[in-house]
Amino acid sequence: MLDFKFSGKIGIRYFYYAPDKRKRDLMNVISVIDKFFQDAMVENGCIENDDLSTVTQISAVYMGIDRNNPRLDVSITKI
Repeated sequence: MLDFKFSGKIGIRYFYYAPDKRKRDLMNVISVIDKFFQDAMVENGCIENDDLSTVTQISAVYMGIDRNNPRLDVSITKI
């Protein structure tokens, strides 16, 4: 369950930590997760909607390899 709420415009920033050295397309990883994450935020009442009236910035950063804890961290900022 998502337990936060934003009103107005937000920016979302993704931080990707890969599990190994295999080459990946960063946006192939991020785009799928972003779609479902934004839908989940709307369904859970965290944001009003996920169109451009609310989500005005999205960025992704490759953080390197973390074999022990590969993950995608998310930061949401009110704009």
